[in-house]
Amino acid sequence: LRPVGKGGAQLYGLCPRDDMLGRGEVHVWEHRLDAFGFFGDPYNYSTLLTLTNFRIIVTRARCPKAASFLGCILGPRTCGNDCLALQEYRGFYPYLTVTSVWYGKLQSYATSRVRSPPFWPGFMAPIMSLSVVFLEQWMQAYPASLQVTQRPYGIPSKVKIRQNAAVCLRSVLVSGQRRLQIIRSEQPTAPCGQTVLRMIDPDGQEVNFDDANWSAKLGVEAEPGSILILEPGDPEWDGFADEPWLHQIRAILDQILGKAEAPPE
Repeated sequence: LRPVGKGGAQLYGLCPRDDMLGRGEVHVWEHRLDAFGFFGDPYNYSTLLTLTNFRIIVTRARCPKAASFLGCILGPRTCGNDCLALQEYRGFYPYLTVTSVWYGKLQSYATSRVRSPPFWPGFMAPIMSLSVVFLEQWMQAYPASLQVTQRPYGIPSKVKIRQNAAVCLRSVLVSGQRRLQIIRSEQPTAPCGQTVLRMIDPDGQEVNFDDANWSAKLGVEAEPGSILILEPGDPEWDGFADEPWLHQIRAILDQILGKAEAPPE
């Protein structure tokens, strides 16, 4: 495995790249996943998922929610760091944990999506989350204890290309159908690696993906004002697409498990 990025992210002063790597161990990939606590939960949850050339490192923190007007209404459990003593008296404790699994003991992995009702059903959008579960060879019960979650999760599947934001696309075949793939992007809402199902030009006309120009090695830059319809993360999740980090971790883990070879990019 070749390093993807330099790493160096910290979680409350703890940096896996600087503090946890052993002799001969090299950083490969990392991503931070944040998950807010549901109504009545006084804590938010942050996870730093790090992959090295030897193992998976999961650094997790449970931290009090910031003080807010809503927190004052709900009770002192949600008033932030200023009431830690009261939270601990009532049995709610913050923590910082580190767990690692060596690749030789990794049996498989699984991803799961959950769509939860909002705080005010009918007035707010559903809350979507995604979890990655790592299944070890010695595991005796399901679900596995080593699980990372991001909540909320997903990006809008309908994206309008902004001015001065270059987005380059290239033609690919997906299940025998011609699609476009974003290969370079300066717009966060249209990240690299996303598959485009449809494209509407600034004049409102649908773009033909069979045009030979889309097969250029370096891709073709989309016109500003064009609308991209991204592939949805799930058929039932109309309006939302997967975030790019999910494609990256799947490619890396599939290579580690011998299921597929990760693409060079």
